[in-house]
Amino acid sequence: MSQTTRPKNILFLVPGFPADAQDSTCIPALQQYAYHASRRPEVKITVVAFQYPFTQGRYDWQGIPVYACGGAGRGG
Repeated sequence: MSQTTRPKNILFLVPGFPADAQDSTCIPALQQYAYHASRRPEVKITVVAFQYPFTQGRYDWQGIPVYACGGAGRGG
């Protein structure tokens, strides 16, 4: 990527995302898509998970920043 080329930013707004690298059963297709897209140097992935994981906070999953809202199934 040259200095004049800005990365493409992709923001995933999802109900759930893996809590850690061992959480392989949480939406496997999304895990694969996000992981492989993030390996492209021109793409920057960010995830906002509304319901799962159940705790609120920021963490990295496979080098991808994830913002967990900790909704835990709350309606609204």
